[in-house]
Order: sequence, then structure tokens, then C-alpha cells
Amino acid sequence: MQLRKIRNRLFLAFFVSLLFVSVQATEKYAVSENGSIFCRAEQNGSEVAVRIYSTKLSGLVSSYTFPLRPKEKLKAIRLSPNGKYLEIITEDDLIYFVAAKTGIEAINFYTPGILKPALQRIFYSPDNQHLLYYNGIKLFLYTFGSENQAEEIKGAIGNPDLTRFDSKGEHFIVNHNNNSFYYRSDSIKKFKSVSCPDLKVDDQKNILIGYKFTRKDYSVSVFRKDKVSKLFTYSSNTLLHRISDSLQKTNADAYKKVKPKITFLGNAGELSPNGMRAASIIKIDNQLSNYILIDGYLSATYTLEELPEKTPTEIKWKTDSTLLITSGEKYFLGVISGSGLQIKPVKKPEDNKCEYSSDYSLCFEKGKHTVFSDVINGGGNNAVSKYSFVDYSGNSEFIFLKEKDKFYFLRSSETDSDTEPHLLGETKITGTQQFVESDAELPEGTKPMKPATFVNISDTVNLSGLKVDLVSAEMENGEIVLRVSLKDTNGNVYTGAATEKWLKIFCNLSLRKPNNLVRQISNFKITEGKKEKIPVRAITVALDFSGSMGPQRAQILENGIENFINKKRKEDYLGILKYDDKIKMQTEPDSVKKNLHHKLRKTSFSKMGNGTSILDAMDEAILSLSKVKGIKNKSIILFTDGLDNSSTLSKKEIISNALKYNIKINTIGFADWVDEEFLKSISQSTGGSYTRLYGTENMEWIFDDVLARGDNHYEIRFTPDTFDVSYSGVLNICGDKGFADTLLFSIKNIEVLKKELENPDLTDADIKPMVMTKEDKGNNLKPIENVKPMDNFSQVTNGSDTHEKPYGELLGTVNDSTQKEFDEIEFPNIKFVFDLTAVIKGTDEGIDGLVKFLKKHIEMKIEVQGHTDNKGDDAYNMKLSQERADKIKQNLVGSGIAASRINAKGYGEEKPVAPNDSEIGRTINRRIEFVLVK
Repeated sequence: MQLRKIRNRLFLAFFVSLLFVSVQATEKYAVSENGSIFCRAEQNGSEVAVRIYSTKLSGLVSSYTFPLRPKEKLKAIRLSPNGKYLEIITEDDLIYFVAAKTGIEAINFYTPGILKPALQRIFYSPDNQHLLYYNGIKLFLYTFGSENQAEEIKGAIGNPDLTRFDSKGEHFIVNHNNNSFYYRSDSIKKFKSVSCPDLKVDDQKNILIGYKFTRKDYSVSVFRKDKVSKLFTYSSNTLLHRISDSLQKTNADAYKKVKPKITFLGNAGELSPNGMRAASIIKIDNQLSNYILIDGYLSATYTLEELPEKTPTEIKWKTDSTLLITSGEKYFLGVISGSGLQIKPVKKPEDNKCEYSSDYSLCFEKGKHTVFSDVINGGGNNAVSKYSFVDYSGNSEFIFLKEKDKFYFLRSSETDSDTEPHLLGETKITGTQQFVESDAELPEGTKPMKPATFVNISDTVNLSGLKVDLVSAEMENGEIVLRVSLKDTNGNVYTGAATEKWLKIFCNLSLRKPNNLVRQISNFKITEGKKEKIPVRAITVALDFSGSMGPQRAQILENGIENFINKKRKEDYLGILKYDDKIKMQTEPDSVKKNLHHKLRKTSFSKMGNGTSILDAMDEAILSLSKVKGIKNKSIILFTDGLDNSSTLSKKEIISNALKYNIKINTIGFADWVDEEFLKSISQSTGGSYTRLYGTENMEWIFDDVLARGDNHYEIRFTPDTFDVSYSGVLNICGDKGFADTLLFSIKNIEVLKKELENPDLTDADIKPMVMTKEDKGNNLKPIENVKPMDNFSQVTNGSDTHEKPYGELLGTVNDSTQKEFDEIEFPNIKFVFDLTAVIKGTDEGIDGLVKFLKKHIEMKIEVQGHTDNKGDDAYNMKLSQERADKIKQNLVGSGIAASRINAKGYGEEKPVAPNDSEIGRTINRRIEFVLVK
């Protein structure tokens, strides 16, 4: 009996250990190149649970699940160099490319033209504006923020390992059949082909470096980067002659009158990552040892060092100053410094006893759990025996460790001290946790934002330099209303352009309707809005005071609010609230400046929380404004530096409440870790605006600026010829020599949005930004072509007049346009098993087109009609046709369409569409039809 108990316990322990191993096997890790972000992912069923940590904050900053396709298994994860994007890789080599902070898919790699979706390699540009991806057959370039998903780079790619960007991301290099091709990133324009298997870029010296090598010699060619014209070619033969002459003079007894013979061993002329040095292993006759040769060809210098082993060797650069040297079963690390070249034996990487960092400066011994801080000099070490190794950062500055279920990190600078590893803290959150490490990098080509300077337009203005900014766009009382501002590259905002003299600026307005028909709008009205004509308003400002703000930014933000109070109009009301994971209403809307200053209480950093409740803050702001009576012009300005992780309300509820009280929500997203689509979808659904803020220096005046830019705008109104749910269009601004700027926009009818929000099946994820401009990532808007500039403007005013047309006057046209779209659906020819309601497999394919239509037009209803032939009893046929119509209705409800929008009716044999005197005619009459009803 005792033996049986022991056996059962051993079996249970073995089973538990197997279960533990199988669970652990699914957990994957990734580290950003700079070590700022650590990611762990674990597959649970068909979902991958992702957790994102920050080493700067020493804690969890994001948590979400990402759905996989059925039967997919997680293979690995990778972070982009800056940690902004995450690659989720399956065992089928499919890559899901998502925003690391939210898990939202950033790029759809399944682009037409890619022969198979398996992606072999992804290359990021240093400026994070582009990436190249290789699918094993073709190479594609993706530009973030572009209208095109990806562009194929023509020609087969011979070696994707030799694909790279220059340090500025302006150009990239690809390889094909031992030739290198140099391209511009912005246009995929090929500059020139260079006859060499590899090409490197030195932006500091403005040169390209290409080389060829054999086992006997190598040559280096240097080109001008801007013109790709050859400056000179350098051959290793010249170097070998110099070395040979030197050896003959210094070793006269050994060589006498015979020149020493030098031969290359291994990969001759291996170039360092920056191309500044070439490394070779050479054999000198009459010498017992081999030598490593470091050729500083650009500086006409070389270093020759005897290797400790005489067997043939191979070399591989790890950094611009370190090399891994392989000699049979032995490995060495060579380090170039001011004192020359040091060579030190290192452990064999493949023996699984030592985990090296990418530059081989650190070694984590798995058995002893010891980190060596200086592999070359054998410097001090730090024993971390209770921790297991997880990963290094790409720059070798961070080591990530694990102890039981907790994760830690250690800086490489701390490895020779007694510093304990730093815990990556866990915070229980339901959504995502935001953080801001620094100001966001200003996108290339973007000038720093300045406070709006308003200038009256005059003949001295350079019209070709005009830019158009979209303030807001909406459908109001049956009209499309665009609000735009005109500015130049220096940030000046121009007023006074809504006069007959300046009509030439607004040279084209065209609309593309859902059926893709384009109408040029010649009858539109331009009204210039001015601050002094804006009616009394009530504003509540919501300030993000979560812990990521930090004390310095918190103080600047409060200074900005004090400035906003001072500049507000006497009659306007202002409310102020602060929020983290809780809401703190500092003052209800008040018009007296003295009261506002008194109630604005400064916040100490110690009282700033970790969570962020953006939606709950909006709800409190809406509540505060709903109490203000007698004022119709109400708005919210919300500032945030992160992601919503603590709100109890939904985006759907917030938008519904804002529309109910006619409150516009303006949002300001600061720095890197904000969800722009989330903020835009709320602002644009309520008629507000979204502002992207990159630097701290803008925070003091941004609130006043948001209002100022909105107050001084041009309102363009026009009535579409038909009533549709959504439209897209283009507004061109003309300069002295054609179009100066183009605004692309897409807009949804606000009345339809209100109805959509009443749909219980609508989720927050379904609510997308209503207005998309050409700068937005991932949009599919394209310019409307073949539209000539206009010179026919029916009405232009310079006041605050309104042009209203009752919404009800347009309702009569609903059926006309929508019916046409409905009729263009390719309905399936649904067939049933004889005498049954079971659908014959495959005959219902294509019903997704109807589902898509019904989800788009949520105000529409349909009737599903069942029909039979004339064989059989009339009553039986009527019953069978009803059951078949009910079956199709059931399928549509299963696809997410509300049952109340579908009427299923059987007509039996009452409505034949073909004679029933033949089998062909009877087959046609056995059918399902879909009819659009109002």
C-alpha cells in the first residue's frame, strides 16, 4: 500500500511537471533594441495574452489579449527597435504586426501581390517612418501614414540579410545577384546599381561603401552618396604588398631575398557594420601562426595581430570595434581600442552554457547564473544565483531575468557591483496602463507647433505656400459642413479670405458618394467665423494628472490653465477637472475669473495616481455642462498623455451623452503613448477636433490655441443631391501655380450615428473616426481625379449667417440612392435540400454582401421571401416556403443583424418568375428573394 502511494505521488508530480513545462513553453519574450520595453506573451487557447513593461518605470504599462486564427500556435514575438510595434509570429510564419501599446493591428501584411503571407524578414528604418518586409519571394516597402498599404520593390531579392536603411531612413539598399541597388524611401526611385554584393552607408561622410571579396583578395569602392558617383576603388593587393615589404625588412633573416607570400583564410575583407574597417584572417608563409588583419583603408592604416590558434579561422563583426573569431572548436573575441587589438578566448556560443549579449560583452552562464561584465578583461562579476536568464536588449545595456513568476532587469553597468536586479512590478489592470517616457519625436518634415498668429490675407501672401487644416466636419440639418483654417508653413493663420477677391483660393470641392459617383460642388456657401461673433459658451477642461505626467509637466499644465483663465472672455463659463484613475472636479463652470483662480488647487506629485480614466472624466465634464442653462454653445477640452485603463463607462455611452446635450468634445493627445484613433473617434463623432501635441513647451498655451483655431475658421456648407449615410470628398486650395494643398475627408451622417448608437450590438471597437484626412494612417482615401478648378461660386458671405434646410425635406430621397446600392448587391442563389429547410452547402456564399449592407444602413429593414414551385399541396408549399425564409433569417441574425430588422415571409407557389411546365422553370421558382423595405 505504501509503495502504491509513493508511485501515485510520483506519477502526479511527473504529470504536474509536464503540465507546467507545456504551459511555460507557450510563453515568449521580446525586448526592444534600446531595452526600454520588455514584452511577454502567452497563448491561451486561441488568444495571446500580452503584457508590456517599461524599464524606466520598473512596471507594467499595458495588458491585453490578441486573437489568433483557429488552430494557430504562437511561435515567437519581436519588438521593433523603439518598442512601438510588436510582431506576433505563428508556427506557420504568419506575422501579426500590432501597436505594442494597444494590440491594435498596425499593418495588414496580406496585401494583394504577395504570393504567400509568410514573412521572412522585417527591417525598420531608424526614423521609424518606413519598414521593408520580405516574404521569401518579394520585397515590399511600407510607409507609416501613407495612403498605400505597401509598394512592391520590383525584382527578386537575392539576399535579404543585406537589406538595410541608411541612418536617416531616407534611402534603403537591396541586393540581387551580387549587385546592390540604392533606392529613395519616399518614392522607391532607384538611384543606381552598384556592382558589389553589399553596400553600406556612412551618413556622416556622405559616402556609400561597396565591396567584393573572394578567398584571395577583396576590393572596396567608395561612392558619393547624393549622386552615387564613384570616388575611388581600393584593392587589398596594395595592402598586401605593403605588408609584404614591411615583413621582408623586419624579418630579413627569415625571408632573405624572397618576398613573404600572404594568403587569405576565410571570408577576406569582412566589412564592419559602418564599413569603416575590413577584417581578414591571413596566413604568412614560414610562420607557424595565423594572423588577423584589420584594414583601416580610409585612413591608410592597418593592424596585424597574431592569433593564438593556427588552424583556419572565420571572423564575424559584432560591432564596429568587436569581432567574433572562430577557429575549429574554439572561439575568440577581438576588441579594437586605442591600444590596439586585444584577443580573448570566449565560451563556445553553441554549447548552450553561455548566453552572450549581441556584442559579446556580457555572458550569462546558465549553470552558475553569473553575469560577467567584461568578457575581454575578465572583469568583476555579479552572482545572481536565484534568477534565471530571459533575454538581453539589442544594445547590450539591459539583462532581463526571472525568479519564479516575477521578472527583473539589470543594467550592464551594474553587473560588476552588488546591485540587486530591479523588479518589473505588476499592477492589476483591466485595460491598458499608459506612460510617457519623454516628449514625442517630431515627425520628419513637421515644424514645431507655434501659437496661432492671425493675419489678414493680402496681396503679399505667397498663395503657393498655403496649407489647409480641417477643424471639423459634420452633417447638420441635411447639409455637409466643413470647417477649415488657412495657414502657411510658418504657422500664420489667415483671415479675410471669404470675400469675392479671394474665391480663387477655394478652387475645387468635390464629393464621392457611396456608389463611387463623383459630383463637383459648385453651389456652396463660405462663411468666415470670427471669435467676436461666437455666442456665449461654456467649456469644461479635463486635465490628465496620472502619474506619468511627472511634477514638472503637472506644473506646466496648471500654468497653462491659469493662462487660459486670464484670456477667456468675460461672459464665457469655464469648468476645470483633474483626473487619474479617479475624477476630481475642481470647479463647476463659472464665468468669474477670481472664483476660477481661487478654486484651481495646485496638485502635488505625490497625489497623482497611476491609472487613467479618460471616459469617466468626459462623463463628469458632460454632467457639469448639462447643468449650465441658457447656453447652447458647449464644449469639452480634454488633455491626456496616455491610454484609458480605469474607466467604468464605454465610448459608446460617452458619445451618446455628448450628442444628447449637443456638447462637442475636443481632445489633445500628448507625446507617444496615446491612442489617436480612440481620441479622434470621440472628438469627430461629437463635432469636436483632435490636436496632436509633441513637446512639453507647447502645453502652456495649447488650450487657448485650440479655441482660437476653432473660432477663426471658414465654414463651407453645401447640400448633397441625395441622402446617404457617408461621403468622402476633396477640397483643393489653389495657389498661383495650381493646387497648393489638398484636404481629403470622409464623413458619416450624424443622424445615422445616433441611430447606430441605439443598437445594442454596437461595440466600442465599431466606432471609428468619422473624419479621415490624408495624414491619417491606414485610410483608403484617394484624390478625386479629372476635376477641374471652379470659377462658379453661388454665394459667399463674411458673417455668421446660417443656411438651413429642414432634415425632413431630404428623407424622400432615401429609398432612391439606398435602393440602388441594395440592387447592386450580388445576392447568392440559395438552394435547399429537396423537401427540407437545409441549405445546400456553398449556395449561400455571398450573403456577406447583404450583411455588410445591413450593418452599414442600420435604419433599413428587409423582407426575406421564400418561394416554391407548383408541385405538391398548396398549403404544404406555403408552410415549406415560410420555414425556408425563417431559416435564412436565422442565419442573418447569427451574423449580427437584429431580428427586428428582418421580416421572413413565405409565399409558396403564389409568385412564380418562370413557367412551371419544365424542370428548369420549376428550379428557378424554388428561390429566396431579398426585398428592401422602409
